[in-house]
Amino acid sequence: MGLLGKNTNVKNVVAGREKPSAFLVLALAFILYIWDYIFRFDGFDFASITSSPLKLIVGIPLNIFLFVNVFLFFMRPAGGRILVSRFFFTAVILDIMVLGGFRGAGVGHLLIPLIIWFLWARNVYEDEAAANMIIGGLMIFDYVFYGGLQYMIGRQPWADENLIRLLSNRLIFPIWGYYALFTAYQVEKDPLTSILLIILLGTTIFYLVDDGTAIAARMGYLNKEMENGLMQYWTVAWERFWGTVSQFPERFKQSYDAQLEYATGGYYNGQVEENVEEPLGVFIENLLLSNQDYFEDETVILWANLRVNTLKEKPIGILMNCTTGDSKNKKSGQVEPDYYPGKPINFNITSQEEEGIQCKFPAGNLAAATHTLTLSAEFNFETLGYLKTYFMDIDRKQALARNAIDPLDQYGIVDKNPTAKFTNGPIRIGIGTSSQLPVGISKNPTLSQQPRLGITIENQWGGKIKNITNIIVMIPTSMRLEQSAEGICNGWFEEVGINTLDDALQDSNYRSYKMTESLRKDINKKPIDTFITRICTVEVDDVDEILGNTPVATHYYRVYAEYIYSAASTISVTVKKTKNTKTELLDCIQTCQDDDGCFCKEPSCTQYNKNVTKGQTCEGAASSGAAGGDPIPSNLEVIIDNDGDGSVDSSTATLEVTLVLKGDNRYACHYSNDGSTWPGGWELPTGTKEWVLANDGQPTKTVYYECQNRIGEKGLMDQVFITYTGT
Repeated sequence: MGLLGKNTNVKNVVAGREKPSAFLVLALAFILYIWDYIFRFDGFDFASITSSPLKLIVGIPLNIFLFVNVFLFFMRPAGGRILVSRFFFTAVILDIMVLGGFRGAGVGHLLIPLIIWFLWARNVYEDEAAANMIIGGLMIFDYVFYGGLQYMIGRQPWADENLIRLLSNRLIFPIWGYYALFTAYQVEKDPLTSILLIILLGTTIFYLVDDGTAIAARMGYLNKEMENGLMQYWTVAWERFWGTVSQFPERFKQSYDAQLEYATGGYYNGQVEENVEEPLGVFIENLLLSNQDYFEDETVILWANLRVNTLKEKPIGILMNCTTGDSKNKKSGQVEPDYYPGKPINFNITSQEEEGIQCKFPAGNLAAATHTLTLSAEFNFETLGYLKTYFMDIDRKQALARNAIDPLDQYGIVDKNPTAKFTNGPIRIGIGTSSQLPVGISKNPTLSQQPRLGITIENQWGGKIKNITNIIVMIPTSMRLEQSAEGICNGWFEEVGINTLDDALQDSNYRSYKMTESLRKDINKKPIDTFITRICTVEVDDVDEILGNTPVATHYYRVYAEYIYSAASTISVTVKKTKNTKTELLDCIQTCQDDDGCFCKEPSCTQYNKNVTKGQTCEGAASSGAAGGDPIPSNLEVIIDNDGDGSVDSSTATLEVTLVLKGDNRYACHYSNDGSTWPGGWELPTGTKEWVLANDGQPTKTVYYECQNRIGEKGLMDQVFITYTGT
């Protein structure tokens, strides 16, 4: 973890928009403590100041200016305090530099507090004015208090040198150490910080008392017997104090262990935390073809690694498929190995295991073309998620609101808008609740706010959620989901006993609900490509149990989802035509370009189911275009003539029209309503053609047509227009 804290944006901290970790201010205070241990800084040298006319001439007006700004700060309204605080803070720095505080060991006591102000105080306090006044005031104390004590006590006739050193020793009373521990505890409420603060305070007190007893004896205020008695008393007290302190780690651990299950969500939340970043699921990796290119008469072989990472050691069943083509022309390969022939799975893999797999497409199965091979894995999986939320007595919340105080700020809660955390798998579990936290509750139901619990199952990968088999919602036993005439939460959930759950989900502090059969059928009508959401109202059963003894109580909602997911990876393969095989022609006018000849597949052609030689069409004639005889299509005409009178129709009341095609057998044309999609394929441009105009709400309709000769040379795309008068 860096000085600013884990996941902290440095730019935001510097700009004053994000709080750094409390570790920053503690580290800076510790550096200053080591600095004092090495260089022994005692603040201003008052003897030097009082003997220097120049310092007095400049310093007195500056100090008057300081006190005036302090007075103005407390007299001005909140809106005008920032400017006053800036004057004050600037005057403090100038005063320190003028009076010699920037020389020698004083360098550290000027620079480090300025860093604390810049990176810590500006981000922690509610406004800039508070940061300026507090840090400026501490800097004055730092430079004036220790040196001032030495100067004033040293001038007294009764002064003892040891007493002067004791009272002005910043190693015994480190002002910046106290400040760092106090503000760090206020911001993060860390138990360790409070322990360190107690230790520091106890150490200061005992040093003052212990050394003070010896000094009082030397100055004649205590006789030997009294001194020995007090020293023995303080020695025993000191040993007891450190005995108690030494037990803090063990007591802290015991308390932590006792509260862990409830306060932090226990084993369930721990599983989630451990796997928030760790990718979980079934992964198809390292796809590799046995060859770069294939011929039609070769077997296409695809290799891949199948890797599994799950929450538990329990194996999961996986069904592998290997396909190519769309839904109408899908072809399947053979997946190997298949450990469970005839069953709905062919692999059963435990977490952290890998399996090498291959897919084979037999020779002749893939035609000459570029194919996209899809290797898919269908598997059952689970995802866990939870959301932290806050509750407060409604009267306390309203009292704070009347004084414009944010309850979460008041009690040092930094995570004001908790977001759901979930294990990092194929789906994302989103959990939402009331936007205005903490939720105000009361024993009077009419005063309580009713929190809502929203659950979203979102597809996080590029595959499909094939089927959600179970959803379990867990809320603290002091709450319950709302019961209505349709059932619990609109009939979507039913309460279940703890013994019906897996061991990892069993928790006596939580009430559990699982989805009903009606909800399962409703959300599984089709695969989930995006997300589904359901929202329930939460009712409060026991206000005292929810709030406990804290002003702001923290609780957790949990959601567990079990589902079947389908993930896939793809790779492209090029299959070439095998030598000495014939190309299939799919229309009557296409010219054969294959040296091995072609085979006619179109039933309407005169050469249907026969072979033709290179340069011929399936009409049996040689293509003159192959030798350059067919010109590129031009000046072809298409008109709209619904009534068949031979004249061009300028308008139509229906979208169904008749196209009159004026061309010849040397060409083939196709037609479109938008100029980009061409339904129906290539046709001879003779006779008539029934056509449906675009139903796009426009009064002017356009029909595009494009033609080519028998060797595929296309002419310019043209169009015909007609006015649509229908409704």
